[in-house]
Amino acid sequence: MNYIYIIDRERKLAGVLSLKDVFQKSEESKIENLMAKDVIKARPHTDQERVAILALRHNLKSVPVVDKRDIFLGVVPSDVILEILHSENVEDILRFAGISKRGATLNETLQAPVSVLTKIRLPWLIFGLFGGLFAAQIVTFFEGSLRIHFVLAAFIPLIVYMADAVSVQAQTLFIRSLALDSRLDTKNIF
Repeated sequence: MNYIYIIDRERKLAGVLSLKDVFQKSEESKIENLMAKDVIKARPHTDQERVAILALRHNLKSVPVVDKRDIFLGVVPSDVILEILHSENVEDILRFAGISKRGATLNETLQAPVSVLTKIRLPWLIFGLFGGLFAAQIVTFFEGSLRIHFVLAAFIPLIVYMADAVSVQAQTLFIRSLALDSRLDTKNIF
């Protein structure tokens, strides 16, 4: 427990108070003067990943949940936030690998039979095969130049490596920008 959430008589969230602040201030201090009234909060139907990102972005150990009228409903504690981050991370990694089904857990995916994993992965493998065949077809257009200047053929693996590295880096930056979407920078996520 890191925070004390202050609610009014109508059960509306009025503010938040850090336990550390309670013990550091004098006994004569009033709660109204100590509490932060501008509270970062979430709604009940906010996606769990957005709540976890909100907690990380604002360096919170827990996030209060309120309804449309700001009535306090509960708190998403730090252990739940960490669990959400872990499960979402695993889900994203499996999806990037092309082996995840919607709603499947890590254990379900890893324990799936080879036939199921192959069926899930096969479209991407076929797409990669056709991409490779297309690239090989492009190289045949330069067959005459490669025959005359054989040393150019040595650069083909380097070009393929550089293209792969650039595409992976671009994909990583794009996914990172999606994860750190500026729309999540608001104080209240609806």
